[in-house]
Amino acid sequence: DQLKKVTEVTMEMSAQSGVMLNAKDIQEGIGKISKANMLTAGMNTKEMTKQVVQAKLLGVSQSQLASIGDSLLDFEGSIAAEMEAELLTGKQLNLENARAAALAGDQAALAAELRKEVGTIAEFEGMNVMQREAMAKAFGMNIDQMAEMLNKQAEMEAMQKATDGAYSSQSEAQEAFNKLVEDGMSAEQA
Repeated sequence: DQLKKVTEVTMEMSAQSGVMLNAKDIQEGIGKISKANMLTAGMNTKEMTKQVVQAKLLGVSQSQLASIGDSLLDFEGSIAAEMEAELLTGKQLNLENARAAALAGDQAALAAELRKEVGTIAEFEGMNVMQREAMAKAFGMNIDQMAEMLNKQAEMEAMQKATDGAYSSQSEAQEAFNKLVEDGMSAEQA
């Protein structure tokens, strides 16, 4: 029943986001949720699934998301970092809802709020080193962590565009990939 519920929620959220997520990856992510996050989710499988899915869509692990949430709860430092990033980048940030989600311990809402504010890899690439550092600091990360997160988001977006709804599940997409590799295509090309 638990696995069925995880798969249903994963498919539902995949349809909403337009990004096909692997139910097995989500199940493994649930296995890695901290005890505190389990309690916050009320040991509810659906809520834990939402936490993991939102973290994956953001491009971070559960532990990274928890660390980001902790940094946002240092209100003085977090607000100062946000203002510095706004000053250096000219980009208007609003991390108030992310702070509220972090304070409530709502990891799914935290990840969703961060996704709204984080921007794209192209924007990040267009920044100078000081701007990148300030932006990463505003999100409770260092430059490498932010770049990795944005790269994962870009990869998911590219996969979404490449498949353009051609597959109804991750398993179906995996089968198509395996067939291309069997037919002689490299894994990277496939």
